[in-house]
Amino acid sequence: MITRQEQFEADQREWLATQFDELTDEIEFMSPSEWAEQNRYLPPAVTPLPGLYSFEVAPHIREILDCLDMNCGVREIAVMKGAQICATSGILENGIGYFIARVKTAPLMMVTADAELAKLRMTSYVMPMVQESGLTHLIQSSDEKNARKTGQTDKKLEWIGGGSLVPFGAQSANKMRSITAQVLLNDEVDGWPIVVGDDGDPVVLIRARAKAYEASRKVIDLSTPKIQGQSKIESLFKRGDQRYYNVKCLECRHPQVLRWTRTNKETGEVTGITWEMDEDRLVPGSVRYLCSECGHAHTENDKPRLFAADNAEWVPTAEPIAPDIRSYHISALYSPVGMQSWEMCVRDWVECWDVAKSTPRDLAKLQVFYNNILGETFELRGQKLRMENVSAHRRTVYRYGEIPNEFAEEFCEGPVLFLTCAVDVQQDSLKVAVIGWCRDRRTF
Repeated sequence: MITRQEQFEADQREWLATQFDELTDEIEFMSPSEWAEQNRYLPPAVTPLPGLYSFEVAPHIREILDCLDMNCGVREIAVMKGAQICATSGILENGIGYFIARVKTAPLMMVTADAELAKLRMTSYVMPMVQESGLTHLIQSSDEKNARKTGQTDKKLEWIGGGSLVPFGAQSANKMRSITAQVLLNDEVDGWPIVVGDDGDPVVLIRARAKAYEASRKVIDLSTPKIQGQSKIESLFKRGDQRYYNVKCLECRHPQVLRWTRTNKETGEVTGITWEMDEDRLVPGSVRYLCSECGHAHTENDKPRLFAADNAEWVPTAEPIAPDIRSYHISALYSPVGMQSWEMCVRDWVECWDVAKSTPRDLAKLQVFYNNILGETFELRGQKLRMENVSAHRRTVYRYGEIPNEFAEEFCEGPVLFLTCAVDVQQDSLKVAVIGWCRDRRTF
C-alpha cells in the first residue's frame, strides 16, 4: 500500500519533472527588421502610408536597421541620405522599439540638433511608436517618488529590464560627461554646431559616452549633408565602406545606382533621370529613369519592382578604416511610391536650375536640391573675375611715377611721404583707391 505521504511526494516529483520537460533549450533570436514587421504599426498622423510596417515599401532600410542587431558585429553606422527615404521611422524608431522589446537592458541616447527638437522627437514620434507597437506594458519608472510611475516623459524613457532612452541636444554635449550609453542614435548631425564651447566637436564628445561598451556598442549617425568641406556626415560616411543601393534594370538586368540626368560627352547619349519641357514648364508624366546600359525607360510605377530585395542590393565601394564600420548613401530618388516622386524631384530642379542656359536660377534652392534630393554636399563657389571685365574699368589718367610732389611741397609743407592702396572687390570690377600721405595727415 502506498501511503498518502508517498503519493504526495510522487505527485510532487511528477509535477517537477513536467516543469523541467517544458523548459526549452533553444534561444529565440529576432532581428530588428523581423521585430518591426511583426509589431510596428504606423498611424496616419506620422506617415502618408499608415498600417503595419513592411519593408516592401522601403527595402533599402532593412540592412541598415539590422546593423543594430546585438548579434551583428557592426559597431558604427553612418547614413548620408536625401529626404523622404523612411530613415527616421525605419531606422531610429524601429531600432528603439527593438531595444525595448528584445534587448531590454541597453541604455540608449538619442541626440538631435538641440534640446527642443529632442523633446519633440520624444513626444511626437517615439512615444506614439511605443503606444502603437504594443510596448506600453514594458514601460516603467525607476523613480519611486513618481506617483504615475509610467516611465514616460519628454526627458527620459525607462522600461522593464533596466534599459532607458535619454534624449539630448548636441549643444549640450559638454553636459554629458557623467552619462554612459551602449547605443547612440545621432540624428541630423550636419545640423549640429561645429564646436560646443571650449569642448570641441560634439560628434567626438558624444561618441565618448559609449567607450565603456567598446565590444558591444552601437553608434548610428544619420543626416542629410550640407556644405562640402564642413559636413560631419560626409566625413563619417568616408570612414566606412561607402555602400550604395544598386538596382537592376528591369529590361537588361544591369545593376546600377540611381543617378540624376547624365550626358555622355562622346556619344551625346542621355541616361539617368530624364524629362521633357514645354518652354519653361515640365511636361506632366514625362519623367523617366533611363538605364545606364541599355537606355530602357522606367516610370514611377516601376519603383516597387526596381527596389525589391530580389532586384537590388547594397554594394560596398571602399575599404573602411575598421572592419566594424559601415556607411550608406541613398538619395531621394529611392523614395517609395506615394512619397517623393521623380517628377517632384525634377520640378525642384527646374526651379533652381535654368536648363536652357545651363546656369543656376537660385543658389539657395540649388543647395537644397543637392542636399535633400541627391543626398550630396553642396560646394560653395565664388564668381571669378574676368580680365576683360576688370580692364574696362581701369583708370588711365595716372601714370607710374607721377606723384604731385611739387604741388605737395607748395601747399602741404613737404612731399608725399608714403602711399596706401585700398581695393573693393565688386561683381564686375575692382574699385581701387591709391592715397598719397603728407605731413599733418594731408592726402592726395
